[in-house]
Amino acid sequence: METGISADRLRSAGRGQSSPVADNGTDEGRAKNRRVEFVKINNSSKMEIIERIERIKSILLSPKTEWQTVEAENAPHMKVFTTYVVPLALIPAIAAFVGYGLTGYSVFGVHVHSVS
Repeated sequence: METGISADRLRSAGRGQSSPVADNGTDEGRAKNRRVEFVKINNSSKMEIIERIERIKSILLSPKTEWQTVEAENAPHMKVFTTYVVPLALIPAIAAFVGYGLTGYSVFGVHVHSVS
């Protein structure tokens, strides 16, 4: 490319419907949602992480459409499991860990306080 950025470092993703910045019910809102965002990434592993986080966010916010997209990719079952299902399953465990650290917990009637 003219700017010196190789094509394999560029990724595109349509997010107007799944990640709107304005109300899609109005012409003005739809116009704002038709946008191009440029994100500078220094290496491909960071890009993959960001794409994975965006995909997981989309699965949480609009699961029906996003799971249809995942299904259309024809990825092996194990890749789908390790890439999406495991991180989604970890969210409650991480939230509980943080919550117990902030509020403490009770075991057999003894309350263990959090770190102050």
